[in-house]
Amino acid sequence: MAIHSPDRSAAVEQLEGGNVKGVMLRSHVNLIIEEYGQEELDDLLAHLPRGLGSAVTPILASQWYPFEVLIELDRAASKRFGEGRIEWIRRFGSYSAASALTSTYKVFRQDDLHTYFIRSAPLNSQFQDFGRVSFEEHGQTSARMIHSDYPCFSPVYCESALGYYEKVLELHGAPDGSVAETSCQTLRDKACIFELNW
Repeated sequence: MAIHSPDRSAAVEQLEGGNVKGVMLRSHVNLIIEEYGQEELDDLLAHLPRGLGSAVTPILASQWYPFEVLIELDRAASKRFGEGRIEWIRRFGSYSAASALTSTYKVFRQDDLHTYFIRSAPLNSQFQDFGRVSFEEHGQTSARMIHSDYPCFSPVYCESALGYYEKVLELHGAPDGSVAETSCQTLRDKACIFELNW
């Protein structure tokens, strides 16, 4: 699988203005617990900036949490476990896709990837209360997912999305596909655009 991430050296972020559902946060927490243990997670949460860790104890799947909490958790985990490499954060997206598509949302898996992406784009509002995701078909084995109108954004979130789309392609039988983010709000573009080929 080929993943192409833009040069984020000049990236900016806006952490206020939106919330994510607890089920999304729970998925990221579960990855940390599975790989590093509950004690590591507890310590990580205790050291999040501005006491954000206390906002997610406990994490309720149906509750809304500030976007900032998710980003700071992922950033802290990448520093502690991934030597600060932003690419390490893709693991959260990959884990989220694998968890969703093999359990709760497995009914959304399709033989045809275009059908999957058409059906999954509207689900955005179930996991975050900001922005929208739209789908564009580009040929028989390519598509574009467009994330737009985001009041809050972060390169951390975009890297997680790359991991998510990578795992979606793999789970639909396209392990040799490619995912590229060709436009990004963190680089002052109007939308985050993910090009998918399989």
